[in-house]
Amino acid sequence: MSSVLKIRIKVFWDKDNSLGEVFGETVCRYFYTGDLSIQQDKGLTIPVECRALSKYNQISYNKSNEYLSVCILLADHYMRYHDRERNLATQLIKKTKESKKFLYIPVALNDEGCKYIGNTECITTTSRDCDSIDSIRSKEFQKIADEVKPIAEETEHDFFKNILMVLQRIMERIAGRYFYLTKGTNSERLGIFICHTKSTGAKEVDALNAYLSTRTTSDSFVDKNSILLGEELDEIILNTIEYRGMIVLLTDNISTRDWCIREVNYAKQKGTPIIIVDALQNRENAFMMGSLNCPVIKLKSNTDKNYNLIMELLVNEVLYNLQNMYSVSYPKNTKVLPRKIELSDLFFLEDSYNKIIYPEPLLTRTEKSIIELAVNKLKKKISFETNISAYTKKFYGYQPKVFISSSSHNDTKQRITFGCCNAGINYAIKQLTKYLIYMGCTILNAGNLEENGYNKILLDQYEKYSKLENTKANYKFYVNPFYNGSQKLMEFKSHYCTKELSSCIEFVEFKQKYKNFNMNLDFVRKKISEDTDMQIVIGGMYKENEITGIDKEVEMCINNHKSIFLLGGFGFKAKLLCKKYINKENYKKLNNGLSLRENIILANSYEIKNILYLIFKGWSKVLSSK
Repeated sequence: MSSVLKIRIKVFWDKDNSLGEVFGETVCRYFYTGDLSIQQDKGLTIPVECRALSKYNQISYNKSNEYLSVCILLADHYMRYHDRERNLATQLIKKTKESKKFLYIPVALNDEGCKYIGNTECITTTSRDCDSIDSIRSKEFQKIADEVKPIAEETEHDFFKNILMVLQRIMERIAGRYFYLTKGTNSERLGIFICHTKSTGAKEVDALNAYLSTRTTSDSFVDKNSILLGEELDEIILNTIEYRGMIVLLTDNISTRDWCIREVNYAKQKGTPIIIVDALQNRENAFMMGSLNCPVIKLKSNTDKNYNLIMELLVNEVLYNLQNMYSVSYPKNTKVLPRKIELSDLFFLEDSYNKIIYPEPLLTRTEKSIIELAVNKLKKKISFETNISAYTKKFYGYQPKVFISSSSHNDTKQRITFGCCNAGINYAIKQLTKYLIYMGCTILNAGNLEENGYNKILLDQYEKYSKLENTKANYKFYVNPFYNGSQKLMEFKSHYCTKELSSCIEFVEFKQKYKNFNMNLDFVRKKISEDTDMQIVIGGMYKENEITGIDKEVEMCINNHKSIFLLGGFGFKAKLLCKKYINKENYKKLNNGLSLRENIILANSYEIKNILYLIFKGWSKVLSSK
């Protein structure tokens, strides 16, 4: 298996350009949270840091060989006036030439933007692909524009109309470079292999190939030569499959073509990303090709809009697969799959492997029984588990009570100042709680009984993960005494005390009741800080010269000698708390078992697995010292 390589993205824009916020928020939601992805349930999870720049000399680049660092610069006419921004573009071009693991992608809002970014390939927002946004995601993009102010007249800008096209071009470049680094391809252009049968798909493949060749930056391959059954497998074609993404053009009779089946089987064996473009007329011919565990998209018409979605799906699948296969290091005897295990994976598995790691979702009970039966029939000693169970297994036995301090808001100024967004914070909380629940930790929480926000995230996660095998997780909700006996509390309980959640959720209520909501909330904070083992601080509302709830919670946990882990990489109040406590004078107050250097790494990280590793490394030291 190739060496571990992760991806992360940084987005920069001129502070005078209000559209930069929309762009930064959109990139974060697309690449990091998957909210805007064509496959929302299988979205990418690439960390994104986005910020408006006021002091360009403060930019720092991670020099670790574990990362493909992608820097996206939004260029516009303001560069005519700002020498620092043009100098930044020059620095980024130089950095790209020095290291293949650094990728600079300039995105120009207009033709003027292209003039000032140096001699490098520029993605422009002016295109004839104005209808490339599907109606569902168009509404989601509009929500971003509505949430991020000031936006005003810019909402009609070509950039906004063609945002999916811009994201697709960005994905193509990232996927091409990542393929180049992980699989050793000869070119940084994304390679695509089109598997098809000429007898029923000649017209469709010609149209699709024409689009790929003229409207994308990819390098497409179509075999138009007849290959007779019984001939030796052509080494060139097999190498081509191994180092490209595959589009299976599913037309009538393709499942009867031995060569097409060989191509797909070889792609499966080599972990090649595959999508299926369904152009069937007769559904009976879908056997074999139509049962593959990979995304399927319908070929509705030979239009650019349809082809745009096909290309987006393929590039998304390429990045999704490579990310699952190459972002974590496993022992040599472990086979890492890009998607959920299926029977064909067992037949293609080499004898040297005795374990299979696959990404979520988990196998259902029926799927698991079928796989286990096949393993027994094949007389192989193979165990299989998800990447989440494989990763958390090293922490089994550590089941602290965890208090996560967070809050969200839509303050534009804070987004620019701290370089993050609510979508990123909420996604990070989802990922953190997923692992904590899987490990059997108890999560403590208090809130205002709203159905959305942090409460909703936690309860959704418990509903999804608390019933997993070997999971014994609990969720304790500390009820603000302000709501004692209220109709709102009764409605909240009835809404969330479902059959699925009733066994793991506990409402902690108090008889005391103080004068106002905030006094009651401070009382609950005090109780949680006494009951918890550790506090994780992420995000949080920032008000200038004002003590907020998270300030109080951290202070209470310090006074109660609890372990505190500050995550500043997602910005907002937690970032300021990192500056306050993570220094030679104060870091030991956190009582988290980590050294000053480790706390600094934790404070600047936004990769969930790294964060969890440091948290439980510190917690194990705290336990051993007791």
